Order: sequence, then C-alpha cells, then structure tokens
Amino acid sequence: MRYRTDYSAALLASPPAILAIGDWRLHYQAYSSREQDARAPVLLLGGAFQSFRSFAAEVDELLAAHPVILLDLPSQGGNLQLAPELGLEQLADLIAAFAEQLQLPPLMPIGLSYGSALAALFAARHPQRCARL
Repeated sequence: MRYRTDYSAALLASPPAILAIGDWRLHYQAYSSREQDARAPVLLLGGAFQSFRSFAAEVDELLAAHPVILLDLPSQGGNLQLAPELGLEQLADLIAAFAEQLQLPPLMPIGLSYGSALAALFAARHPQRCARL
C-alpha cells in the first residue's frame, strides 16, 4: 500500500480512496511517516455516526509508531452505500478482503462503538490477518 505522508487533521475531511470489492465500496484513508511502510498498520474502525474526523487526535498520536488506516465499510461512517443485508460476520470478512486486496501486513484493529465488535470479530475470524487486537 502507498501511504500519504502529509497527514494533517484537515485531510480527514477530504474525499477518501475507494476500493471496490464485488458490489461493495470501501472508503479509506491511509497515512504513515513513510510512503512505503511494512510495519503492521493500525486499522481504525468507527461506529455508525463517526467520521474519519472523529479520529484526528488518535491518528496524530499513532503515526509516531505505526501506519494508520481509517476504514468505512458500507453503511458505516461517511460511506453512504447501504448494506442492510450484511451482518457483522460479512463486514468482518470485508475487512479481510480489504487487507488481502491491498496486500497489507497483519493489522492492529481498534474499534469504537460497534467498530469494537467488528474489530473483535475480524480478529476471531481472520487471526492470520491480525497482528494484535
């Protein structure tokens, strides 16, 4: 993955990158101190009413030691694609598909609100893709 190295909190309001997996669109932003970074990234997963801007302080703090990826799955955060048919298991599997498609090293998911349930389920269903929870 190619990371942005120009992080500022203002960028969290900018349009995300979009990765299509089947019919689903996953919105993300990725930051690091290095453009190419093999370290395990922190994956931030929010709840229904959180946006990437909700994580401004956390991204700023975490970037000193880790790449940071912010991810909005369908029906989550700023991703307006509705997916009422997707349960938590399918959303956790979309996280794994996201990691596979972008050839990411094992992730360190951090979830807030129902994002914490997604983080835990992702780790349980895809332990090979999870560095730590």
